[in-house]
Amino acid sequence: MSSAAQLACEPSTAPDNPGLADLRTRIAGTNINKKTLLATDYLNHFNELVMALDLIPDMPDCLQDAREWLPKSYEEHFADSQFSDATLAIEADAIAPSKYKVAV
Repeated sequence: MSSAAQLACEPSTAPDNPGLADLRTRIAGTNINKKTLLATDYLNHFNELVMALDLIPDMPDCLQDAREWLPKSYEEHFADSQFSDATLAIEADAIAPSKYKVAV
């Protein structure tokens, strides 16, 4: 792939996304990655299950929590979270490059 083609794939240079510069300005200073436009807070949703599983040997009641855990989409997680930039994370996700996303 040529360097020009690689640049065209990056959100920072995508000509068809005029709101990107504004979005990058608004995500500055947040936990939303400037390159990927994704927030690592989404991983906390999966960490909840890992923590519940780790606690089961000492606290068997956590087994029920683990059984009730369900995966959430990125948008569902932020819509339900207390993350201070949740709305911005959802907005940024809508234009985040697909090469940084994996379907859950």
